[in-house]
Amino acid sequence: MRSDRAERTLQWIQFLKSDGGKIFSQIFIGGHHAAIIKRKLKNGFIIKDHSPEKIMETISEIADDQSVIFGFGNIAGMGKKIIDYLNRIGVEYGV
Repeated sequence: MRSDRAERTLQWIQFLKSDGGKIFSQIFIGGHHAAIIKRKLKNGFIIKDHSPEKIMETISEIADDQSVIFGFGNIAGMGKKIIDYLNRIGVEYGV
């Protein structure tokens, strides 16, 4: 979550606390407002790592083997680094 997008953070909290958020069994949160979101969600985990490799390693350790990892938020900064990392190491699935 970006420090300059507090209003967007509030929108995400509202969505994740609504029925829409029930589709996620676990929510991994990063960025400036992570602690605020974590306090509002029972299924939230704060990601404190600063490298895409460590972030994905942490998520992989917590998520079960049948998980589908879905990312949303700002595709800039760390979000862009994670996408670039996954593009380098990933295998195209063909969806």
